[in-house]
Amino acid sequence: MHTSPKILVVTDEPMLTVNLLSELEDRGFAVEPMRPGEHRNCSHSGIDAAIFDLHHPDEVSLMFASKLRRSAIPLVTLGGCVPSNSVRIAGARNFLSRPINYDSLAELLCELISQSQTIAPQNVVAFQRPEAMSAEER
Repeated sequence: MHTSPKILVVTDEPMLTVNLLSELEDRGFAVEPMRPGEHRNCSHSGIDAAIFDLHHPDEVSLMFASKLRRSAIPLVTLGGCVPSNSVRIAGARNFLSRPINYDSLAELLCELISQSQTIAPQNVVAFQRPEAMSAEER
């Protein structure tokens, strides 16, 4: 049995949350959605990577992103064309603009998780397309 990598998704856009949840779960990830500001009581244990929608970054989200990054949790930020200096300062080095290419996002997450050695690379199932996975693995 494979352990699904757990991805924290921080966004205040409901449709983006739904899309990320659906697309990432279809690619073998476990997803924990969170709205900005809800992370004050969040334990980041068990999180393999985090996605932040920082199109309009706020200080609290940037501080939380920085805290995760200091804990060696890889970050991917979503937003406009170019990440702001504040996003870079928070430690987000991986940036995707919209519209999101979910295959590219899944590959990036798998690569980052493997590099961070948070989980063993052989346990990452997200490289497999859902149609290539057995019914038990889905």
